[in-house]
Amino acid sequence: MNKLIKISLLILCFMFSYLAVKAKTIKPENKNNIEQKIEKFGQGAKEFGPAGIERELDRMMKELEITPEQKKEIVLIIKKYEPKLKAIKEETEDNRKNIMELLNTDEPNKKEILKIHDELSESKGEMLLVIADMHKEIRIVLTPEQKIKLKELLNKKSEKMQKMHEKMNKNLEKWIEKNSK
Repeated sequence: MNKLIKISLLILCFMFSYLAVKAKTIKPENKNNIEQKIEKFGQGAKEFGPAGIERELDRMMKELEITPEQKKEIVLIIKKYEPKLKAIKEETEDNRKNIMELLNTDEPNKKEILKIHDELSESKGEMLLVIADMHKEIRIVLTPEQKIKLKELLNKKSEKMQKMHEKMNKNLEKWIEKNSK
C-alpha cells in the first residue's frame, strides 16, 4: 500500500509539473477560463507555475520587511544561482518526461524506471545543495530579526506542505477504499 501511495504521489507531481509548464503557454483568450478553473480547483493551485513563485517571493519580501537595498542584493544572489538551478530543472524535467513515457507503456521497464528515479534523486540533491548555498548568501543580507522571521515563515510553509501531503495520502486511501468495494 505504501509503495502505491508513493507511486501515485509521484504521478501527481508529474501532473502538476506538466500543468506548470502548460501554464507558461496559456493563450490570452483562454486566460479567463483557466483562471475560473483554478478558482474552482482551489487557491493552492495559484501557487503553481511561474507567477506563483513571483507572488511567493514578493510576499516573503513584504513579510520580512526587506529594504530596497536588501532586495537589490538578494536579486543579485538569485541571479547568480539561477543558471545552475535552471540547468538542474531542465535535466529533472527530461527525466520526469522519460519516466512518464515508461509508465505509459503496457510493460514498463522497471530497471529503467529505477535508473531514472535515481537520476532524479541525484538531481534533487544537487538542487538542494545549490539552494542551500543561495540561502546561506541571502541570510548574510538579512538582519537578525529578519532571520528569525524567515525561519518562522519557512517552518509555517513546511507545516503547510506536510499537511497537504497528509491530506493527499488520506484522500488517496479514501479513494482506494471507496473504489475497492
